[in-house]
Amino acid sequence: MDWRYTQKINQLSKIISKMNNNTGPDILGICEIENRPVVEKLVSSLTGLSNHDYKIIHADTQDERGIDVALIYDGEKFNIKKDPQTGKEMIFSHFTL
Repeated sequence: MDWRYTQKINQLSKIISKMNNNTGPDILGICEIENRPVVEKLVSSLTGLSNHDYKIIHADTQDERGIDVALIYDGEKFNIKKDPQTGKEMIFSHFTL
């Protein structure tokens, strides 16, 4: 694995862990993320925040650069509605061209 990738994940997890008086955020929006596995790696690096049950919502956008958006949230504090027909989270519903 590229050392720069690992270093970036480590630096981001340190900063995120300091949010909300060192307890970590309840909800965090992320933009310009490469893909869902990157978000999963970031969440797994937040090991010191055991007071949160982090869940991920990821939107694979149509951006020509391949850049996505995601939401990390505490599953104990937020319930995300799902479309009854598709089962997909109803969070990213507005896109502009």
